Amino acid sequence: MRKLSIGFTAACGLAAVSLVGCSGTGGTLTVAEYEAKIKSGMEKARAMQVKVQTEGQEATKGTNPTDMAAMKAALPKMGAIMRKYKPEMDAITAEMVNLDPPVELKEFHALKAKDAEAEMKVMDKLIAAMEKGDMEGVQKATMDFTNTMMEAKKKSDEALKKAGYDPEKLDSEKKLVKLEPKK
Repeated sequence: MRKLSIGFTAACGLAAVSLVGCSGTGGTLTVAEYEAKIKSGMEKARAMQVKVQTEGQEATKGTNPTDMAAMKAALPKMGAIMRKYKPEMDAITAEMVNLDPPVELKEFHALKAKDAEAEMKVMDKLIAAMEKGDMEGVQKATMDFTNTMMEAKKKSDEALKKAGYDPEKLDSEKKLVKLEPKK
């Protein structure tokens, strides 16, 4: 059950983190302002992920992870916890939706918006499967979510590189760092 708990909370947190780049309106941000907004969104998403993980571990405490019947029985508890935090994921999204990125990051930003929408559709399927105690549905939704995230990451990294920024620095340091010119 611990694996299931960690897996779903990771999916939940990753979804929220991916939401920090959505399309919107308002005054165009500078790169530094945009970076600060992204970092803030990531921090909020991480804090939410910790809460979900803590509650998930508490709800499944004492469940034998090799007992498939017990795991299946715990799914509705996990789904309820995830449903409880869905409004917080939505709030993070809403906050980020109004960002107007710097011109050079508009393509990256638009991709993140599109990806977030796809990821949330899969997240809804995951929550629904958990609430029903549908182990096969959870496994399928988890796999779909992972595949969606991986494809989205690949595309957004390419857009970030095209804009002249280092995707690895954004991932590791939460900073928009210009790529070193090739010599």
